[in-house]
Amino acid sequence: MSAGGAPVARAWKALRRHVADAGRHVGVARAQVAADASGAPADRAVHEARKSLKRARAFAQSLAPALGPRVAGAIDRRARDVGRALAPLRDAVAARAALEVVRGRVGVDAGLDADAWAAVARACGAVEDRSAQRGVAATAVLEAAAADLETLRALLRTTGSPDPSVVAWTRGLRALHRTARRAARAALAAPDDDERVHAARSRWKRLGLVVRAYRAAAPELVRPWVAEVEAVCALLGDDHDQVLVRERLAAGVDGVPPEALERLRAASQSIGDKKRADALPRLARLAAEPSKGFAARHRAYVAPD
Repeated sequence: MSAGGAPVARAWKALRRHVADAGRHVGVARAQVAADASGAPADRAVHEARKSLKRARAFAQSLAPALGPRVAGAIDRRARDVGRALAPLRDAVAARAALEVVRGRVGVDAGLDADAWAAVARACGAVEDRSAQRGVAATAVLEAAAADLETLRALLRTTGSPDPSVVAWTRGLRALHRTARRAARAALAAPDDDERVHAARSRWKRLGLVVRAYRAAAPELVRPWVAEVEAVCALLGDDHDQVLVRERLAAGVDGVPPEALERLRAASQSIGDKKRADALPRLARLAAEPSKGFAARHRAYVAPD
């Protein structure tokens, strides 16, 4: 998105492009799973599909004043449902990365042998199921996702052009920022509440995806803001992965002594606490700007009078 362009038209084009990209990535994942008799998931393609869907959702929400809340809501829900359906095909990758960080922290002090570590990895969902049954399940998920994405694309084709008003675009950006700011305040008021912190990350990530699309409009002003949002969201994303590791370890692991699991959970807590402690002050600074001023400032970059 460039300065002086029609921001609503560009956002609408971006939304449709991201949905098309998601469909293309799902197609690649289907071909890769079909070609692998072990049923190994197509991690990269699924990850890219989910990223595209998150971008599409961000633009749909920003376009709510221009499209109308009913239409924007329908687009957002369909994209959300496809992304959620694809999530299990990607979960093992994130869980494995988070557990490796914990393992690096405890080292040999955890006193676990290879079999115990394997049991912990399975309990944390960090081991991929490479059976033929997994392949069948992955194929079914991807076929359903492809069908749902085609339905979403049909909805986009039959949706009328959004209101091109810059005022509508500004209202959408302001609403996204207001929602993100509200979520940040809730998280900062209860920094130990995992759900509130995760919700704040989701809202700011969504806002960052929209703003990132027009960073070229005023690179010296927009890009540092985008970089800061992405850094905060990365820290909180790592923290969230550690929350999931601790939840799975809390259920117990057969064959692993409770005291060893407690050491792993303590290490995970320390890692997550550090990420959160680094992120929250930066989030507070981002959320300090009033939404009205934020939207007006970005309108001046993208659609100057």
